[in-house]
Amino acid sequence: MSEIEFFEKFENDRGDMTTFHRQKSVTNYHKIKDYANQGYTVDGYNTDTGEYRFVKLTNLDFGFGHVGKLQYRITQPKTPSTSFKNKLVVVFPPFLIYDVNARGRMFGREEIFRDLKKHLPRNTYILEIADTNLISGSFFMNTENYPDYISDVQNLIKKTYQDLKIDKARVLLMGSSRGGFGAVLHALAGDYYAVAHEPALTVAYLHNRDYSLLRDQIPTSFGEVLEPFMRSDSKDAKITIMSSSDSQAFWPHYQVIWDKRVQLIDLAIAFDTTNGVSKHIALVEHGGVPYFLANIIKTLESMDASYVELNQSVLNPVRFDVKMPLSTRYFTFAKVGDSLEIALTQVSEKPREASFLPMIPFVGQETYEIDLEIIETQVIEFYLTNQVKVGERIPFEVVKQDGDVITKKATFKPMSDWFLVGI
Repeated sequence: MSEIEFFEKFENDRGDMTTFHRQKSVTNYHKIKDYANQGYTVDGYNTDTGEYRFVKLTNLDFGFGHVGKLQYRITQPKTPSTSFKNKLVVVFPPFLIYDVNARGRMFGREEIFRDLKKHLPRNTYILEIADTNLISGSFFMNTENYPDYISDVQNLIKKTYQDLKIDKARVLLMGSSRGGFGAVLHALAGDYYAVAHEPALTVAYLHNRDYSLLRDQIPTSFGEVLEPFMRSDSKDAKITIMSSSDSQAFWPHYQVIWDKRVQLIDLAIAFDTTNGVSKHIALVEHGGVPYFLANIIKTLESMDASYVELNQSVLNPVRFDVKMPLSTRYFTFAKVGDSLEIALTQVSEKPREASFLPMIPFVGQETYEIDLEIIETQVIEFYLTNQVKVGERIPFEVVKQDGDVITKKATFKPMSDWFLVGI
C-alpha cells in the first residue's frame, strides 16, 4: 500500500482505539497491526461516517518541528538572563493508548507538564519529543520497521543543544512511565543527565490484552534494549530513577540495570489499592509528581551549583589578622602548616574574586601597616571592599625575595571604613 492516507470502517466499532483490542475483535487487531508494519498509524475518526483515518508516519503533522518520522517542539525560556548559562530539558511523554488522534497517543497529555516551564530555572529550553512509531509509539526504541529510531532521537537531541549553543553537560532528560523509559534509554545511550519517574521497563502488564498493540513488535521486558548502552566504567550517578517498592509493576525489572550512572530512589507510599497499574497511575500522575519535579530541579541546580564544606580551621593569629576564608567555585583555601594555600580551581573569562574577614574592620584615615609573605604562581591583587561599587586597592610593594617567597609591605590610610579584604 502506497497511499499517504486512507479511511476504513471496522466491525464492532466503538469509536475509539478499543475497537482494535484483541479481546474485542481479533480481526481488527491483526488488521491494524498489519497497517502498522506498513508504516501507518491511526490519526482521527469520522463520527459521521464511522471511518478511521490512517496516515503514513512520515506524513503526520502535529504542528511542531518535524524531521523524518520525528515530531518535536522546542519551547524557549520566557525570561532569559545573561546571568545564567543556557540549559536544555528533553521531555519524553507518558503512554496513552485510547486517543484516536495520533498526537494524543504519541505526544501524551500535555497537562501533566503544562506548567513545567514555570518551575524550571532561568535560561532553560524545553525539547519535547513525540513517540512517533507504530500505532501508539514504541517506547522510543528501535523496531523492525524503524531500526534507526534510537539514533534519530540521539541526533535530534545533539542538534538541538548544539544549535542553541548549550553544553552537553547542561542537558537533562526527563519522563514518566513510557517517557521515563525513554529518558533512561537515551540518557544511557548518549551519556546525559536524566530524571525518570517510575519508568516502564516492561509491557508485561499489557501483554495478554495487548492494549498497546506492541506484542511481537518490542520485547516484553526492556533489559535487552538497555544492555548495549550500559557501561562498567561508570562512576558518577547521572540518572535518577524514582519509584516505589510498594508499586511492583516495574520495581522488580529495575534489577536488570547495573550501570552505576543510575541511582534508584524508593518512595514510601501507602497505596489504597492492590492493582499494580492503579498504583502506577497514582504514583506518576498524582502522589509522586512533586518529588519528580524536586529531583529535576535538584539535578538542574547541580549544573550551576557546588557544595562547599564549611571550614573550621583557624589560622595562626600570630601570622594572620584575617579569619579562615570560605572557598568559592573559583578558589579553594586550605591551611597548610602555618600558611594559607589559595588555589584557582576554574579558569574564567571574567575576573573572579573571594573575600577575607579581617579580625578587626579597617577604619577610614587610620594608619595601617600590612606585611605579606606569598609564593605567587600568578598575580593576585588585594583590595579593601564592602562589596559595593567602590573599593580600595592595598598598595603593596615588594621589599624582599628569598627564592620563591616574596615579601610585600603596604603602609596606607584607607579612605573609608572597610569590612572585607578581597582578592
